[in-house]
Amino acid sequence: MTLPAKNIATIAPMVGLILIGWIIEVFGLYFLQKSCHKHATPAWAAAAGFPAVGTCWKMYRFEWATILFELVCVLGLMFTLTKANAIRRYRLSFLGLLTIGAILHIFSANSTLNLQDTVPTKTFLSHTEHTRARITSGSFAFGAAFTIALMFVLGEDDAPLGSGSEIDNQQALLNDNLNV
Repeated sequence: MTLPAKNIATIAPMVGLILIGWIIEVFGLYFLQKSCHKHATPAWAAAAGFPAVGTCWKMYRFEWATILFELVCVLGLMFTLTKANAIRRYRLSFLGLLTIGAILHIFSANSTLNLQDTVPTKTFLSHTEHTRARITSGSFAFGAAFTIALMFVLGEDDAPLGSGSEIDNQQALLNDNLNV
C-alpha cells in the first residue's frame, strides 16, 4: 500500500497552489485586522460571529492559528518531498494533518464569510473592509478546497482493489468452512 508514482508528481503543483492561497490569506487577514481598529470591535464582531473582545489581535487569533497551522503542514510536506521516498513513508501522517487543516480552513472561511455578509455602513464596516473580507473568505475557501484535493491525491493507493489486508478479515466468510 504505497502512493502511486504519478501522484508524487501531482503533489508539488498542488502545494504551490495552496501556498498562493496562503499568501492571499495572510495579506487579506493582515489588512482586515489593520483596519478594524476604526470601529467599535465588540459590537460588529458579535454580529459577524467573532468573539466579543476589545482588541483586533484577539478577535482574529483563530484565523491566524489556522494560517500558521497550514504553513507548518505545507512546509513539512515540501521538506518531505525533497527526501527520497519520504512522502510514501509519512503520507498517512500528512493525511491526518491536512484533514485538520481543511477543517480549520472551513471554520475560518465561515467566520470571514459571516463578516462579509454583514451590511457595510460607516460605523460597522466600510466597503473596503467588506471587499477585504470577501477576498479573505475566498482565500480560506480556496485553501480548504485544495487541501481536500491534496488529501485525495495523498490518499490514493496503488494496490489493486481487494488485494490488501481488508480482505483477510473476511476470509472465513468467503470460504465455506463454517460448517458445524
